[in-house]
Amino acid sequence: MKILLSIVIFIFISGYGYCLPQNDQQPQGDAKKERVREGKKNLRVNCTADVKKFCKGLRSGNGAIKKCLNEHHDELSVACRDTIDKIQRR
Repeated sequence: MKILLSIVIFIFISGYGYCLPQNDQQPQGDAKKERVREGKKNLRVNCTADVKKFCKGLRSGNGAIKKCLNEHHDELSVACRDTIDKIQRR
């Protein structure tokens, strides 16, 4: 069960990379990759408990975990909510 949850969380975190808008203000090359890595790490650290609490039993894929967290946005921990908001503003 822990392995399945770890996989679900990993896929959720990987999916948030596409939230980064493509515009001229985006860093290029290595800097962009580093920001994406940092965002994924912050999601893993700050949102794991929220995924376990609100999205338990959901199958990952097609944005299911992202949708779940967005539906529970006001109920998320402050750290998770702030992390998601920061990523979505990029």
